[in-house]
Amino acid sequence: MINKNKCFIRSSRVICGLCAVLATPLTFANEIKIMSYNVLAGSDWQSRMLDVAETTRTLNPDIVAFQEALPALRRSDSDDQQSALERALAGSKWHFFRWDQELGHRNCAPIALDTSRFTPIANGSVILNFTDEISQSQWQDLWELHDLFHKDHTFVEFRYLTWLVVEDNDGKRYSIMNTHYETYPEPERGAPDEPEKLEYFRELLHRVFQHMSAKAVEQGELLRAQYGATPILLGDFEYGDLDDPAIKTIVDGGYQDTWLTLNVEDRNNRRAARGIDHIFVDKALLVKEAYYDWTADASDHQPLIAVLDTTPARAVSHVSLKKQDIAGERLSWQHFHFQVPDNTAELNVVIKGGKGEAGLYVNNGKQAATRSNYVCKTQINGHRQACVITAPKPGAWTFSLYGYSNYSGVRLEASARKSQAAEFNDGREKLDEGLSN
Repeated sequence: MINKNKCFIRSSRVICGLCAVLATPLTFANEIKIMSYNVLAGSDWQSRMLDVAETTRTLNPDIVAFQEALPALRRSDSDDQQSALERALAGSKWHFFRWDQELGHRNCAPIALDTSRFTPIANGSVILNFTDEISQSQWQDLWELHDLFHKDHTFVEFRYLTWLVVEDNDGKRYSIMNTHYETYPEPERGAPDEPEKLEYFRELLHRVFQHMSAKAVEQGELLRAQYGATPILLGDFEYGDLDDPAIKTIVDGGYQDTWLTLNVEDRNNRRAARGIDHIFVDKALLVKEAYYDWTADASDHQPLIAVLDTTPARAVSHVSLKKQDIAGERLSWQHFHFQVPDNTAELNVVIKGGKGEAGLYVNNGKQAATRSNYVCKTQINGHRQACVITAPKPGAWTFSLYGYSNYSGVRLEASARKSQAAEFNDGREKLDEGLSN
């Protein structure tokens, strides 16, 4: 459900920002610069917020999402960490959106927006409750295990997803969704050697964070449907790699990790803060740049920046196939054919939903896969299974469903996304053609 009007918006500041938009000629920028920055809850926050604001001015993003800006860390009844950050940004081009503390003090994900370019359309927050996924007794287990492996860190049973729908000067809309997951699945240095308890701790965290990721993806689709907004999801996710369960849920939901789209992580190219800060964007968007500012030292995290291309010719970025309500019998095969275009960067095939168990097999060419001959097959692990093939060979491909039991109501979806270079060149050619006409 979409909860609207949950944030404190300084009306005079936002209205003045909107007046600036109306009073000046509209300029259509070809890119959006977005920043995610965990600003570190903790001591000495008054002076640190000044440094965070200075870093923001230096990097000059259009939109910035902060994490760990806690409204509960306060010097007085009227002054807290979020207020200090808002005050430090006063007089700049950014307008600060902060949210009510609906439950406790964990709504720590404000967003700052350049309202000389973007118009705020709607805003709200979603509570991500752990006990929507695990039982109360499992939550108690998780709390005790967290205390065992992470000791004095705080731990609560819910987090927030704060969101802001914005409209660019050219009429395009985006939903900016900001969040901070609770903790990480690895024990701290000096933690006890308890392998079975650690495995249980990881299992519960995986379940909780996959649930949170699924809710975030769902919220993005709700905002897309209601406002026509392309989703952007960013924050501190406590996980680093694309094959981590919580991150994989987001990628499978139609997002690309901006940094990993353009960079390869190895021992010579490490991401900051264990790589747990992410900017995920809809796969239809073109990522032009993604980098950290390693010179920023106000926090224990470095800000992550992504630059996105917004040219209209980018809109159609892939071909797709959708089949619904597929049913089959145990031990039976069903085959579907798909044409992969030239310069495809990624072929993504997924089956989801339904009853019973069906397996997905993907093969290159018109010849159907068998249980021993295939390019990719999925494991039986529930009702969402995906094959992702990087740089697939252009031409015919075949997707096959095999019935491990009788099944019904299954959906098959496939998309072939062009490489960014080819997509960008196609867009420029179309734009040049339109200008010449």
